[in-house]
Amino acid sequence: MGKFKKLYPDHRGYTISGVVTILDKKGHLKDVSMTPVFLPKDKLSHNTIKRCINAGHHYTRSIESAKVNIYRVYGFEKYKQLDKTIYLSKDQCKDSFVLFNHM
Repeated sequence: MGKFKKLYPDHRGYTISGVVTILDKKGHLKDVSMTPVFLPKDKLSHNTIKRCINAGHHYTRSIESAKVNIYRVYGFEKYKQLDKTIYLSKDQCKDSFVLFNHM
């Protein structure tokens, strides 16, 4: 019999995704999905997570809150494992990416 090779997971980084509550251009609260963002494993920090929060492709006045899922990514994004879910308030979302509609 041949030797068995040990398989080690090839941890590449993290995917940040989730759902945000936005105040839309008409002043209504709406839940929308974030556009997922990949972070290399050496770039994960509290501040980079906050900067990954976005309202997808929705125009908005502000992001009111966020439910953020952090996934560990292995290989070439072929395998993802939920690492943790965090909840952020409006004040914590102030550094997030928002598309403003100036109407």
